[in-house]
Amino acid sequence: MSELQLSEKVKGAIRDEITHCSGNEIFFVGSIDKKLFVDSVEVLARGNKFSVPALVDSARAGDVVIHNHPSGNLYPSDQDIAIASIFGNNGVGFLIVDNQADNSYVVVEPYIEEQYEPLENKELEELLAPGGRFSKVMKDRYEFRQGQIDMVDEVINAFNQNGISLAEAGTGIGKTFAYLIPSIKWSLQNNEKVLISTNTINLQEQLIEKDLPLVKKCLDEKFKYSLVKGMGNYICLLRLETASEGLLDLIEKEDEDDFKEIAAWSKITKDGSLSDLNFNPPNDIWDKVSAESESCIRAKCPYYSDCFYFKARKELASSNIIISNHHLTFSDLSIKSASIHSESGVLPPYKRVVFDEAHNVEDVARIHFGMRASKIGILRALGRLRSVRSKSGRDKGVLFYIHSMIENKKIKMIDNILEEQLNRIQENLIPRVEELYVSVSEAFDHLFNVAFNQLNENERSNHEFSIRISEDLRQTEVWGEIQKNIEYVRIKISQLNNEIKEIIKLLLLNERNNEFTRVSVELRSVESKLDYYSEVLSTFADISDDGFVRWIEGREGKTGIFVNIGITPLDISKELQNRLYESCKTVVLTSATISVAGDFSFIKSQLGLIGRKDVSENSFQSPFNYREKMLLAIPADLPEPGRPRYSRLIADLISKAVKSTKGNALVLFTSYNMLNIIHNDIKEDFYENGIVPLKQGTEPRNRLLEKFRLGNSVLFATDSFWQGIDVPGEALGLVVIARLPFKVPTEPIVEALLEHFEQQGLNSFLDYSVPTAVIKFKQGVGRLIRTKNDKGIVLVLDKRIITKRYGKKFIDSLPSCRTFIGASGNLLDELKNFYNQD
Repeated sequence: MSELQLSEKVKGAIRDEITHCSGNEIFFVGSIDKKLFVDSVEVLARGNKFSVPALVDSARAGDVVIHNHPSGNLYPSDQDIAIASIFGNNGVGFLIVDNQADNSYVVVEPYIEEQYEPLENKELEELLAPGGRFSKVMKDRYEFRQGQIDMVDEVINAFNQNGISLAEAGTGIGKTFAYLIPSIKWSLQNNEKVLISTNTINLQEQLIEKDLPLVKKCLDEKFKYSLVKGMGNYICLLRLETASEGLLDLIEKEDEDDFKEIAAWSKITKDGSLSDLNFNPPNDIWDKVSAESESCIRAKCPYYSDCFYFKARKELASSNIIISNHHLTFSDLSIKSASIHSESGVLPPYKRVVFDEAHNVEDVARIHFGMRASKIGILRALGRLRSVRSKSGRDKGVLFYIHSMIENKKIKMIDNILEEQLNRIQENLIPRVEELYVSVSEAFDHLFNVAFNQLNENERSNHEFSIRISEDLRQTEVWGEIQKNIEYVRIKISQLNNEIKEIIKLLLLNERNNEFTRVSVELRSVESKLDYYSEVLSTFADISDDGFVRWIEGREGKTGIFVNIGITPLDISKELQNRLYESCKTVVLTSATISVAGDFSFIKSQLGLIGRKDVSENSFQSPFNYREKMLLAIPADLPEPGRPRYSRLIADLISKAVKSTKGNALVLFTSYNMLNIIHNDIKEDFYENGIVPLKQGTEPRNRLLEKFRLGNSVLFATDSFWQGIDVPGEALGLVVIARLPFKVPTEPIVEALLEHFEQQGLNSFLDYSVPTAVIKFKQGVGRLIRTKNDKGIVLVLDKRIITKRYGKKFIDSLPSCRTFIGASGNLLDELKNFYNQD
């Protein structure tokens, strides 16, 4: 029953007006107070005994329109319902009363804006001020930072005003405390979850293991926080049982020991997640026993009450602060936008989100708003139905197992249905899977060959490529042939899936049998995957101009041809508007690198925030003394990247620079090819001088960083090491940037974005290439100074930073520091002097 009521004053006003109009119908608009009483009304129209004009534009969201039924029958007519729908869609309530206003019928409830208890700036500022709780708990570790206080105020405003905040926070500001404290306080005061989303595992671990426990101690308030993990990170007890008991013949003999170890671990683990396992199983083994959203049968599962994933979800449901990562966050947004079910998605419902490391949001969102499929992915799904290349030499897969169950009469059905299903699997499904396996291989290999032929001779030598499906290619006969092949595969997948759905129905009739339940789980998973691949293939082959970039990745390896296809949206602003900004009341985007020379225009344009009035932007400067602590060194006599002798000259300069600082150097490249060339040229020189050369790709990332932190080493790295690594202290005193980090203009998505900028009348280089390079450059430089005691040198070996007009954008985006620009010989002396000075 509705809580909406008429106040006695309003009832009297309605009665008086109806009496004055001889009992005819009257159209009122009313205002509502905080207690859901209609406390005032105004007459907008008068009618006759049967109807009254309904003035649709006469009320605002939160108001209620009222009219009387002289007959005393308060049930709405068809016309009432039609008009109520229009008002309701605008947030306006619709109420019918009798002529005495004693009885009422609420057709549509008005939109009532939720009431929140705002955060108090002064209260939270005092927590971080000298003499506050943080200073008392942290003692000697406490440092007052005005920028941190200012950022707290910025985040408070975003929560109180339901706004979007762009908050650039320099290194040392203490931005995690600046957003955690308001987030926790808001959650406690208003009983709302707040989501914190990061890009890297390192920051997640810092939040969970260090920052949140410290904040909890300092606030002296009880609140809960949880780290959310994707479903695939958890063991599925039902699938593990299926594999361990030999059902479906999933385990190869050489993998038995790994499975036994996982099974033993599953009995003692507390959280059942991969990170709790004491060894790293191969992906194909973990994939056979991990939880899957596609196959999960939820409450119908015999292990539902013991399920590690659903236990974790219950923990999330009772938490104030949820720690996620950008990929999970946008996966959740994508799932929820495609489903009407409230329980769908990875994360519990939330209305407030903080994105830390927000400079990665655009790229991650673009990935999750697109689709992709691979040759090996489709073949693996088919292999779960029927293993074409079984190591044991015998037929394997779900279909063979079901076939044996029917043959052995484990499935009890009427004889003619039993025989029909037996024939369907043996004569129809298994041959269809085998045929489709071949068709998929041929179609993707043909795609590879077509794409390979588009490359020039230089590109072909790399044995790996990524190309965009251009408009020119789509107009050729070759593309028509590709479409035919893809459409043929798509139809065959759809036909196969229709057959699979029939088998699933058969299994559901026997779902009380635990063995059938386990088989149906595997079959549902395959069916869901094939449905998705069918959609990807259909969209990829479509030639309509739908705002998506289509691309192919290919690689020829020892075991065959690997091909991926993808569809990526060109403009993600509408998707962000529909999926993120409309569903969240507060969005805070923070990072040390989201502006270009202090200007936020680029990130606002990429994230669809241009023109919005609810967006605030602020830059909070680092408290560190960069004038004393950092030297920016640029040799003026090197050739530009790509010119003759460039590689040889920078190899020599890197070698001398690293030796002058006695190692402790991070050398950042923009390509593996250049990294390998330079590393091979100078690694022996380092060994001879007692410096350990480390190279990305030779060991896992964490192990490389552990060795690097020991000091007296040099780490050669690319892409992922430009950000998200923290090496404070003497282990890092020199960051070398071999080349300004411009994106490769021939990469499919970059190429399409550059064209998109040009079509809008913009300069694609200055308006896209330069800003993206500046943000990544700032990330690379940001690896150097991590604490107030750190000191070091940034050596930039790309002279374009001083010879090109756009180079000023890079320099102006850095903190003000000492700068040396000059000849290489003089530069080395400057490095030594700076490094050795007290």
